[in-house]
Amino acid sequence: MHKSLLLLTLAALIGLTSCGSYDSFSRTTTGMSLGAMFGSTIGSIVGGYRGADAGTLIGGAVGGVVGAASAEAAANRRREAAENSYRSAQPIEPSYGRYDETRNYSATAGQLSIENIVFADANNNHVLESGERAYITCDIYNRGTQAVLNVAPVVGCNEKRIAISPTAIIGDLYPGQGMRYKAAVVAQRRLKDRVVGFSILVSDAAGRPLVMQEFSIRTAR
Repeated sequence: MHKSLLLLTLAALIGLTSCGSYDSFSRTTTGMSLGAMFGSTIGSIVGGYRGADAGTLIGGAVGGVVGAASAEAAANRRREAAENSYRSAQPIEPSYGRYDETRNYSATAGQLSIENIVFADANNNHVLESGERAYITCDIYNRGTQAVLNVAPVVGCNEKRIAISPTAIIGDLYPGQGMRYKAAVVAQRRLKDRVVGFSILVSDAAGRPLVMQEFSIRTAR
């Protein structure tokens, strides 16, 4: 039965994230959201609350990968248009690239900026409560004059009872371009009433830090 549930989940993800009208962001976020939802449901059936939390993270990660893969062809078609856009100094618009481990670059400190950080929890009280699921979203912009390749945002937290979805390596960020990054957050049981620190670090594929922003969120039992 568990195998059948898993197969149905993957089939639903692939079908819904392959619609022709979706762009790269829509496919990836839809895949992540559906994966998290299905993973939570299957996890709760198999392993109760812990299974639901684990299923949310695993399902979200798998769903995001499926969505991103279905959008790869569309992203490639937009690459040339994006390059022409930054050369003519067009206004910043979110865009999404593709990781290419064969290319290297030299980024200038302060070239990237992290803006519009949003914390969205399930009940919209801006407090992360025990057992609650939430999302952290931010916009990353290239304010410099050269392309930054293999961008990899990392969301961290100083509270061990808070789990965060795995890092996704985005792609290339050209001057004047921006991209939106979304990470899933799951608060485990027995969380204390306190203020915890979060950080968003953007590094390249080699782990070299490029820019970081820190912020705080209140937690509750």
